[in-house]
Amino acid sequence: MNQTSAGCSVSSQITAANAFRIGRTRFTSVVTAFLAVLLLLGVAIPVRADSISGTVKDPSGAVVVGARIEISGASLAQPLVLASDATGKFTVPDLEPGKYSVHVTKDGFEDLTVAIDLSGAADLPLNLVVAAQQTSVTVTGKASGFANSDPGYRQLRDVGLGESFRCENFRLPMD
Repeated sequence: MNQTSAGCSVSSQITAANAFRIGRTRFTSVVTAFLAVLLLLGVAIPVRADSISGTVKDPSGAVVVGARIEISGASLAQPLVLASDATGKFTVPDLEPGKYSVHVTKDGFEDLTVAIDLSGAADLPLNLVVAAQQTSVTVTGKASGFANSDPGYRQLRDVGLGESFRCENFRLPMD
């Protein structure tokens, strides 16, 4: 009986070990399958990189080089500041979706602000308007109470016409 009980004991230990091994193999298979699904989902979902780009032009359609562009809003902690390139273009990649404000300035032009609700890529045509020219003239000098009140002018004006002479057939030789 000792042998039988010893045999049963060994047999039950082998069965428990097999069950543990089978359970561990199934767990490993499930974890591996789960990680494979996560990896495939990560590859299958397109990487979304929203961007704002555009071209800055003047009223005639010519590009504006060196325009200052300031982009603020959404989750930006501070505004992004850049300048238009030699072709009047600018690009700001890797933005999160949301509401942004694009502010464009350039000497000689009026400031331009455009609001945009970004969801994907946005290409903005930014057309600047020529700023109104303001000119002021300041005259310094003696101000008079009345027009033509200068004493020299008044004396000449008051003299009037003097004697007049009439000449006929007068010849004036010239060199």
